[in-house]
Amino acid sequence: MRCDELRHLKIDDIDSANMRIRVDHGKGHRQRYVLLSQRVLQLLRSYYLAFRPIEWLFNGRKPGEQISLRALQWIMRNAVKKAGLKKEYSLHTLRHSFATHMLDQGNDLHTIKELLGHVKIETTMIYLHLQTKKRAALVSPIDTLMCPQYKPETKKRKNNGYEHRTGNH
Repeated sequence: MRCDELRHLKIDDIDSANMRIRVDHGKGHRQRYVLLSQRVLQLLRSYYLAFRPIEWLFNGRKPGEQISLRALQWIMRNAVKKAGLKKEYSLHTLRHSFATHMLDQGNDLHTIKELLGHVKIETTMIYLHLQTKKRAALVSPIDTLMCPQYKPETKKRKNNGYEHRTGNH
Protein backbone atom coordinates (compact mmCIF):
# COMPACT_ATOMS: atom_id res chain seq x y z
CA MET A 1 0.00 0.00 0.00
CA ARG A 2 1.03 3.57 -0.53
CA CYS A 3 1.50 5.80 2.53
CA ASP A 4 -1.54 7.91 1.73
CA GLU A 5 -3.66 4.80 1.27
CA LEU A 6 -2.54 3.54 4.67
CA ARG A 7 -3.42 6.87 6.29
CA HIS A 8 -6.93 6.77 4.83
CA LEU A 9 -7.81 3.24 5.96
CA LYS A 10 -11.01 2.96 7.93
CA ILE A 11 -11.99 0.12 10.25
CA ASP A 12 -14.63 -1.06 7.77
CA ASP A 13 -11.95 -1.47 5.08
CA ILE A 14 -10.63 -4.58 6.83
CA ASP A 15 -12.43 -7.61 5.38
CA SER A 16 -11.23 -10.45 7.60
CA ALA A 17 -13.84 -12.87 6.20
CA ASN A 18 -12.19 -12.66 2.76
CA MET A 19 -8.68 -11.83 4.06
CA ARG A 20 -8.39 -8.60 2.12
CA ILE A 21 -8.24 -4.84 2.66
CA ARG A 22 -10.32 -2.43 0.59
CA VAL A 23 -8.40 0.59 -0.62
CA ASP A 24 -10.87 3.37 -1.40
CA HIS A 25 -8.48 6.28 -1.38
CA GLY A 26 -6.00 4.93 -3.92
CA LYS A 27 -4.03 6.90 -6.46
CA GLY A 28 -6.47 8.21 -9.06
CA HIS A 29 -9.27 7.45 -6.55
CA ARG A 30 -9.65 3.91 -7.89
CA GLN A 31 -10.90 1.25 -5.52
CA ARG A 32 -8.97 -2.00 -5.21
CA TYR A 33 -8.30 -4.79 -2.76
CA VAL A 34 -4.98 -5.86 -1.30
CA LEU A 35 -4.05 -9.03 0.54
CA LEU A 36 -4.55 -9.30 4.28
CA SER A 37 -2.14 -11.77 5.80
CA GLN A 38 -3.10 -13.80 8.85
CA ARG A 39 -0.17 -12.27 10.76
CA VAL A 40 -1.23 -8.70 9.93
CA LEU A 41 -4.82 -9.51 10.91
CA GLN A 42 -3.64 -10.67 14.34
CA LEU A 43 -1.58 -7.50 14.77
CA LEU A 44 -4.51 -5.33 13.70
CA ARG A 45 -6.80 -7.05 16.20
CA SER A 46 -4.31 -6.41 19.01
CA TYR A 47 -3.92 -2.80 17.85
CA TYR A 48 -7.70 -2.36 17.78
CA LEU A 49 -8.10 -3.64 21.35
CA ALA A 50 -5.27 -1.42 22.61
CA PHE A 51 -6.17 1.84 20.83
CA ARG A 52 -9.90 1.51 20.04
CA PRO A 53 -9.92 3.57 16.82
CA ILE A 54 -13.31 5.08 15.95
CA GLU A 55 -13.26 6.08 12.28
CA TRP A 56 -9.75 5.88 10.92
CA LEU A 57 -7.88 2.63 11.46
CA PHE A 58 -4.74 4.51 12.53
CA ASN A 59 -5.47 7.43 14.83
CA GLY A 60 -3.77 10.78 14.68
CA ARG A 61 -2.90 12.94 17.69
CA LYS A 62 -6.43 14.28 18.03
CA PRO A 63 -9.56 12.13 18.32
CA GLY A 64 -11.19 11.54 14.94
CA GLU A 65 -8.03 12.58 13.09
CA GLN A 66 -6.10 10.18 10.86
CA ILE A 67 -2.41 9.47 11.37
CA SER A 68 -0.03 11.90 9.66
CA LEU A 69 2.55 11.02 7.03
CA ARG A 70 5.31 12.22 9.36
CA ALA A 71 4.09 9.89 12.11
CA LEU A 72 4.19 6.95 9.68
CA GLN A 73 7.72 7.89 8.63
CA TRP A 74 8.79 8.19 12.28
CA ILE A 75 7.36 4.71 13.01
CA MET A 76 9.29 3.27 10.07
CA ARG A 77 12.57 4.95 11.09
CA ASN A 78 12.24 3.59 14.63
CA ALA A 79 11.42 0.08 13.37
CA VAL A 80 14.54 0.15 11.17
CA LYS A 81 16.66 1.27 14.15
CA LYS A 82 15.19 -1.41 16.45
CA ALA A 83 15.91 -4.05 13.81
CA GLY A 84 19.56 -2.92 13.80
CA LEU A 85 19.57 -2.19 10.07
CA LYS A 86 22.34 0.15 8.95
CA LYS A 87 20.87 1.10 5.57
CA GLU A 88 18.05 3.63 5.25
CA TYR A 89 14.64 2.23 4.40
CA SER A 90 11.35 3.99 3.75
CA LEU A 91 7.74 2.88 3.75
CA HIS A 92 7.96 2.81 -0.04
CA THR A 93 10.79 0.26 0.29
CA LEU A 94 8.24 -2.10 1.86
CA ARG A 95 5.98 -1.65 -1.17
CA HIS A 96 8.87 -2.47 -3.51
CA SER A 97 9.85 -5.46 -1.40
CA PHE A 98 6.29 -6.78 -1.44
CA ALA A 99 6.14 -6.56 -5.24
CA THR A 100 9.56 -8.17 -5.67
CA HIS A 101 8.71 -11.05 -3.32
CA MET A 102 5.38 -11.62 -5.08
CA LEU A 103 7.24 -11.86 -8.38
CA ASP A 104 9.90 -14.14 -6.88
CA GLN A 105 7.14 -16.44 -5.62
CA GLY A 106 5.93 -16.88 -9.19
CA ASN A 107 2.90 -14.60 -9.15
CA ASP A 108 2.02 -13.16 -12.54
CA LEU A 109 2.57 -9.51 -13.39
CA HIS A 110 -1.13 -8.80 -13.91
CA THR A 111 -2.00 -9.91 -10.36
CA ILE A 112 0.86 -7.82 -8.92
CA LYS A 113 -0.25 -4.85 -11.03
CA GLU A 114 -3.78 -5.07 -9.60
CA LEU A 115 -2.54 -5.46 -6.00
CA LEU A 116 -0.26 -2.43 -6.33
CA GLY A 117 -2.93 -0.34 -8.03
CA HIS A 118 -0.89 0.36 -11.14
CA VAL A 119 -2.78 1.55 -14.21
CA LYS A 120 -0.12 0.46 -16.70
CA ILE A 121 1.61 -2.92 -16.76
CA GLU A 122 4.82 -1.08 -17.71
CA THR A 123 4.94 0.40 -14.21
CA THR A 124 4.80 -3.08 -12.70
CA MET A 125 7.39 -4.40 -15.16
CA ILE A 126 10.01 -2.27 -13.40
CA TYR A 127 10.21 -5.10 -10.85
CA LEU A 128 11.40 -7.51 -13.54
CA HIS A 129 14.86 -5.89 -13.64
CA LEU A 130 15.28 -6.72 -9.97
CA GLN A 131 15.31 -10.38 -10.91
CA THR A 132 18.50 -10.12 -13.01
CA LYS A 133 20.66 -11.54 -10.21
CA LYS A 134 18.15 -14.31 -9.73
CA ARG A 135 18.28 -15.17 -13.43
CA ALA A 136 22.08 -15.21 -13.38
CA ALA A 137 21.97 -17.86 -10.65
CA LEU A 138 19.56 -20.12 -12.53
CA VAL A 139 20.59 -23.72 -13.06
CA SER A 140 19.27 -25.62 -16.03
CA PRO A 141 16.97 -28.49 -14.98
CA ILE A 142 19.00 -30.72 -17.29
CA ASP A 143 22.03 -30.16 -15.06
CA THR A 144 20.12 -31.40 -12.05
CA LEU A 145 19.05 -34.72 -13.56
CA MET A 146 20.37 -37.71 -11.67
CA CYS A 147 21.63 -39.79 -14.57
CA PRO A 148 25.08 -41.19 -15.34
CA GLN A 149 27.41 -38.83 -17.12
CA TYR A 150 27.65 -39.51 -20.83
CA LYS A 151 30.93 -41.01 -21.99
CA PRO A 152 31.42 -41.59 -25.69
CA GLU A 153 32.14 -45.13 -26.72
CA THR A 154 35.71 -45.74 -27.90
CA LYS A 155 36.70 -48.20 -30.60
CA LYS A 156 40.11 -49.66 -31.18
CA ARG A 157 41.57 -49.48 -34.65
CA LYS A 158 44.93 -50.36 -35.99
CA ASN A 159 46.97 -47.84 -37.86
CA ASN A 160 50.48 -48.66 -39.00
CA GLY A 161 50.64 -51.46 -36.49
CA TYR A 162 49.73 -49.28 -33.49
CA GLU A 163 46.42 -49.28 -31.64
CA HIS A 164 44.59 -45.96 -31.46
CA ARG A 165 41.40 -45.15 -29.61
CA THR A 166 38.81 -42.99 -31.27
CA GLY A 167 36.49 -40.64 -29.45
CA ASN A 168 37.15 -37.91 -26.91
CA HIS A 169 40.32 -38.27 -24.83
